[in-house]
Amino acid sequence: VAPARAALRDAATARAAVAAVAGLEAGHLDLVSLPTLAVHPLAELIGRFRAAHPAVTVRLHEPDDPAAVERQVREGAAELGCTELPVAEDLVTVPLAEQEYVALVPSDRRSTVGRSPSVTMTDLARLPFITTPVGTSARRQLDERLAAAGVVATIAVETDHREAIAPLVRAGAGVAIVPGDVAAAARGAGADVVPLRPRLVRRIGLVHRDGPLSPAAHRLVQLAVGDGRGRRRPPPRRR
Repeated sequence: VAPARAALRDAATARAAVAAVAGLEAGHLDLVSLPTLAVHPLAELIGRFRAAHPAVTVRLHEPDDPAAVERQVREGAAELGCTELPVAEDLVTVPLAEQEYVALVPSDRRSTVGRSPSVTMTDLARLPFITTPVGTSARRQLDERLAAAGVVATIAVETDHREAIAPLVRAGAGVAIVPGDVAAAARGAGADVVPLRPRLVRRIGLVHRDGPLSPAAHRLVQLAVGDGRGRRRPPPRRR
């Protein structure tokens, strides 16, 4: 099945390339992204792409972990993926940015984790955690950081619904570590955003198979590399 999907993807790319002489006036673009990255930076990037090419339909899928992103791109289920870097050697990477994680703490429990400008995992473990299930990218970040600190934490709430994490923190169910852009939207109204010490940063980027891209995928990569505003990013890196 996987080789057949890859062959179909190649055929679709070839057909789209022939039609490209008339411009991006039809067709679709299949993307796959980690859930948090679908919010930022991908949502804004897709918005700019759609504004420039309104006739192209974008189909965005969200697996739970980086391995699933790589697999779907490799097998041709999606042409581009947005995920953590680095990835497997057979995929081409387009670095986008670094994403920093921060702590989201109930405002009325802020003193429990200390009043310093930043907090450690040991500080946070004084309260129970709200997180995603084992196997997800966010849970791996949490488990690795807890293990590095030699801390055993209580998991109070485990949920697939990432959009519920900030409301759960505001409601006092526990603490969470989330990407900074997600935390910024939840700041106030019952939640405090506190930097982690040491910092927790992940590199993110686009990935695709080593070969020709469809005109739509090529244009999205162009927007990502130039950030649409003339700022240059590192060029795609072929493994």
